[in-house]
Amino acid sequence: MLALRRTALLCALVSLGLTPASADQLKDLSRLCGDEFEKIQSDPAIDSYFGSWDGKLPHLLTIVEIAGPKVVAYYSTGVYTPWGIKTGNCSKVEGTIAGDRIDFSLLGVKAKVVYYIKGSELTGTYSRGGVDTPGSFKKVQLK
Repeated sequence: MLALRRTALLCALVSLGLTPASADQLKDLSRLCGDEFEKIQSDPAIDSYFGSWDGKLPHLLTIVEIAGPKVVAYYSTGVYTPWGIKTGNCSKVEGTIAGDRIDFSLLGVKAKVVYYIKGSELTGTYSRGGVDTPGSFKKVQLK
């Protein structure tokens, strides 16, 4: 079953134009949230977006709940040592959604993240310490 899921994931990534290396990054990011993430992957209402900040830092955003203006998601990033990120991490975050805009405050790193929904893609800006970093993300199936 696991091999079938991996094959389906790789096929989905190839159809999105992502490289096999990106498929490995996505797999690593999806494992960061552990047991909680395994529980939510079976929910068809969940949306996941994968890409990178500034083409360098791999990022997976998995939205698990939208209730009115409130949105709850798992925010995962990989390793990118030039930015001082030595281990991947995953955090459950709460934010707001209004129209095509999603906002999160990442309190642990004192950053603000804003995404804009454009069909099956998100564009975004990660803001921290006066520096704005752009990102682009495509919708992916984790099942």
